Amino acid sequence: MNETAEASVCAGAAHRTDRTHLLRMPAAASLVRTARGAVREVLAAWEVPSEVGDDAVLVVSELVTNVIAHTPSTEVECRLRARGDLVRVEVTDQVPGPTTPHRRAPTPGGVSGRGLALVGELSRAWGVRECPRGTGRTVWAELAAAREPATAAGAARPAASPRPPHGGHRRERRAT
Repeated sequence: MNETAEASVCAGAAHRTDRTHLLRMPAAASLVRTARGAVREVLAAWEVPSEVGDDAVLVVSELVTNVIAHTPSTEVECRLRARGDLVRVEVTDQVPGPTTPHRRAPTPGGVSGRGLALVGELSRAWGVRECPRGTGRTVWAELAAAREPATAAGAARPAASPRPPHGGHRRERRAT
């Protein structure tokens, strides 16, 4: 595990701390629980509100599980970044080439196929990027560092925008 912190000047604040935490582990199903615990511990130490931490834990759990279930990777890298009002989760696998994860349509009684839908619902935006030299890919998700206030209808999150027409995986939210 590796953590770095650096001070930066942000608009509207004298100093904010940019933080990064890196967790590398074997791609084994038994270690998904370890990843969840490490994420929860780090975000609590960074004083991220617990409900946001819970969302980040679920996102990490889904993304790490996807690496284990759907790739031949032997190692998983999970990076957390906190900067200003944003928490970014990145999970990197070892799959070379231009393959990308995609949403599946789950069957009503099925136990799988909902992971990326959950990631999309819990995050402001998410996407996929190829690693340098084709050594793998990183699936990332950005979460608000503080839970957005509920709307008049009581929804805690705004509605999601449709997928971009070019087939990109970046998913943005629009205000309601």
